[in-house]
Amino acid sequence: MKTKLIILFLTLFNLSFSQNSYKFSAKDDLNSDKIADEIQLKSVDYATTLFVNNKSVAVEFEDADVIGFKIIDIDKTDSYKEILIAGEEPGGLSRFQVYWFDGKQIYFMNELHNPKFNGNGFVYDDTWESFWTKRDKYKLNKKTRKLLTVPQFAYYVGVKDILVKSWFTIYSDKNMTKKLATLSKNSKIEILLCDTQNSNDENDFIYLIKSKTGLIGWVTAEVLQKNCEGFNYAG
Repeated sequence: MKTKLIILFLTLFNLSFSQNSYKFSAKDDLNSDKIADEIQLKSVDYATTLFVNNKSVAVEFEDADVIGFKIIDIDKTDSYKEILIAGEEPGGLSRFQVYWFDGKQIYFMNELHNPKFNGNGFVYDDTWESFWTKRDKYKLNKKTRKLLTVPQFAYYVGVKDILVKSWFTIYSDKNMTKKLATLSKNSKIEILLCDTQNSNDENDFIYLIKSKTGLIGWVTAEVLQKNCEGFNYAG
């Protein structure tokens, strides 16, 4: 039932994403000079270019098709609006790139997956990581006007009822040198946190888990997935 609900959510999200009001041309005042800027996206032979007035910049989405843009306002207290360009991967998942225009040049700010803009200078972005959702927080640097990641010591996972199919050890330290306990076969665990160790490779991740006896310890992604089952890989 849980799998069906997640698949339905992802389907509805991507449907909403595809049908949203993305455009290939629009006019808006991007830098509060009281002059409407002309914004266009043009694609020729798989190459996409963003134009603002007589300025341009190449838009490069790896393995994604550009489906348009919309105007957003990351920080309602400053003088700028931003351009959010949307891309769609072959599997239907979304990708976004953010740009801004100072009246003279177009600048790239960052690439996101499923961002939420609140107009307060902060952006929350969700990325699907095999069986859980990683939430990143970005802050708009007003000097560089880049979207910078706000560091976290770990990410919340919150996945319960994972079945231990083979005995394995958990550790009290991230270096896996101090043995805490050996988890018994057919017991269930809860995955609390993930430390990505500043890597985008899921094989480098380590997880903090809670055993059925209430002990909390670390384990590598490889050991966890090799010795457990019940992960929801929808998405």
